[in-house]
Amino acid sequence: MFQLVPAHFLAPLAFSLVAPYASQVGNPPVGSAQQMGPASHWVLAQATSPGIAQSANTNITGTSIANAFQGNGSALTNLNADKLASGTVNDARLSSNVAVLGSAQTFNGVKTFSTAPAFTAGGAPFTVASGTKVTNLNADKLDGIDGSAFLQAVPNPLVLSNATPGGSAIWGETSASTGTGIVGISTSSTNFGLGISASSNYGIALRATSYGGVFPAVEANSNYGNGVTAYGAENGVEGSAYTAGFAGVYGHHSGDQITGGAGVIGAGFVGVQGFDNNGSGVGVWGESANYGIIGVTGVGYGVASFGSAYVGGDLTVTGSKFGYVVDLVKNGDVVALEPGEIVEIVGYEPALVGDIPVTVVRRATSARASAVFGPLDCAVAVEPLAPPSNNSPRLAHAPTYAKAAEPTANSRSPRRVPGSVAPGAYANVVTLGAFRAIRVDASYGPIRAGDLLVASPNAGYAMSESDPRIGTVVGKALSDWNAGVGEIPVLVGNR
Repeated sequence: MFQLVPAHFLAPLAFSLVAPYASQVGNPPVGSAQQMGPASHWVLAQATSPGIAQSANTNITGTSIANAFQGNGSALTNLNADKLASGTVNDARLSSNVAVLGSAQTFNGVKTFSTAPAFTAGGAPFTVASGTKVTNLNADKLDGIDGSAFLQAVPNPLVLSNATPGGSAIWGETSASTGTGIVGISTSSTNFGLGISASSNYGIALRATSYGGVFPAVEANSNYGNGVTAYGAENGVEGSAYTAGFAGVYGHHSGDQITGGAGVIGAGFVGVQGFDNNGSGVGVWGESANYGIIGVTGVGYGVASFGSAYVGGDLTVTGSKFGYVVDLVKNGDVVALEPGEIVEIVGYEPALVGDIPVTVVRRATSARASAVFGPLDCAVAVEPLAPPSNNSPRLAHAPTYAKAAEPTANSRSPRRVPGSVAPGAYANVVTLGAFRAIRVDASYGPIRAGDLLVASPNAGYAMSESDPRIGTVVGKALSDWNAGVGEIPVLVGNR
């Protein structure tokens, strides 16, 4: 059953209901026209939802109260969005100042983020079309790289520093066989192409490493002055080479004899110092048509060798010679020889060092022997001398000069060793100069400083002789010896 509600019952809701009677469904309204009004003004209320659609319009000037509205609401106007408790609003209905989630937008105003934004899309998180400088942007925050790691475009001079232990202020590296890690070029005759200085405990101004091939760690060429100039509190230049045939520090002077010059110049407490750790290299190598190595000093030694020194040619001394002279000998006796004993010649063997034959000796056993040689200095170990690889540490472009008696595969290196000299072993015998000790026997007469000494009947010992025969004198006593056997210093000189 449908039931019509009289209009006067809806008066509190201020309804003005309009509907043609022909559109009504069900029985006609009950009541008189005076009570109900014209039938065309009635709309049928239905008990079920949504009910049957009725062609009618309502125009209400009062308040309409309902649990729900249905329809698209296309004709609703002046609806305040504050009253929307749920649902969505089309983006087109929103102001352009409102950010939306699924649409592209252009923001014309300044946006301030109180929390850090996150960009989760793949690829570049954002693009920047402006070339305007961003103020207060700290470069230290870019990819973990500190702002000091970026080269400055304008500063002159450019200063780079690194306080990290083991770090580098600037690093140049190349993997190309013909490339260069760092290149410095100057077109001025008074300036440096690459000037490097350092203030450190070691005073090393430049440190470079080469890992193979024929390329040096540091190579500098100059047409006006020095190829490399380095000053340090300790070491001006320090170089190490780990490839056979190459030098830790290599200097090449290409000037002629008129201009002079030097491959390497070292000034300091030690001018030039070289080490060789593999036994077949060269600590310091000097090669020239004139002077291979020049050592100049005001106090001390121009050239110092702590060990044996090999001269592959003549030794010219324009000043004095200090120290005694020895010759290499071989013990041809059946007993061991002791330092200080005097020996006599019994023969020779082929040369071991250069072209110098090896004298074979034995302990002097007869008085006033004319074959007497001199007092024995020390035992000597004669070992093979490995020639330097390629015969010199020169590089491919270095000049080659004629050399005399350069070490060869058959060369030997005499080296003094402690102890006595066994039969068949080698020793040094003093042939000239002041020597620390010679064994003497005063049983044949006391010895006074300045006495001539000859071989005594006591094998290996010398005695004083007032009128010796030529060829029997070993040397002159430098101190007195009154009785028995002992040792005294001697000035060795055969006559």
